[in-house]
Amino acid sequence: MTNVSENYTYILECADGSLYCGWTNDLEKRLEAHNAGTGGKYTRSRRPVKLIYHETFATKQEAMQREYRIKRLSRQKKLELIEKGWERVTDMKVDCCFTKEDQWFRYRVGAIIVEDGCVLVVGNEKENYFYSVGGGVHMNEKAEDAIVREVLEETGVRYEIDRPAVIHENFWNGNGAYDKGLKCHELALYFLMKPRGTKELNSNSFTHFNDRETMHWIPINEIDNYTIYPTFLKEYLLTGHVGIEHIVTDERT
Repeated sequence: MTNVSENYTYILECADGSLYCGWTNDLEKRLEAHNAGTGGKYTRSRRPVKLIYHETFATKQEAMQREYRIKRLSRQKKLELIEKGWERVTDMKVDCCFTKEDQWFRYRVGAIIVEDGCVLVVGNEKENYFYSVGGGVHMNEKAEDAIVREVLEETGVRYEIDRPAVIHENFWNGNGAYDKGLKCHELALYFLMKPRGTKELNSNSFTHFNDRETMHWIPINEIDNYTIYPTFLKEYLLTGHVGIEHIVTDERT
């Protein structure tokens, strides 16, 4: 049925009619695992499941990125994808991100959110560091629209833009749970957001790879006690700034 040297993004229809999206390098074994109750918490209580759609990719990273994009689609868009296929679906929300062999590039927006002397950062289940609120810009999306959308998706509340703050070119050799073995290049626009006067959030956020994210308010005067990426954020938050700054970070070794 499958060639295990390939990688797949797939959609299952569960017994209750809901849809489940995942990725694998062996469709047949993964489907058997789902129906045996060992393929994931969501499908365990919704068996039997059946495979109704899949796409094939050359690398694990491409399949995982595609999984993330499909999961962000509405049910209607998922059904349209299943019926018509990728090439014929309109208004697909695709990040400006691509992987070619071991080279990875992303166009990103980031938010600098400060309330009562604390900066908002994000953590997740897989990594032992924090990072800025934000994410990939969609194709044909303005950066200003992207950051408002990303902040809302991750925090559950709507922040307004104060001003553009930093143009950041970032280069590193991946060694984490999500980028291991990749030569990474990211171009990011950072926006300073207007304070709301409260730290209350309504977050229900997940990473590209469906790991839960958590929001953290870190006192700026204690920021040196934490590992935060991108690395320029620490110095930036501890010093005064006006206008837009261009910062290049090259951590390739």
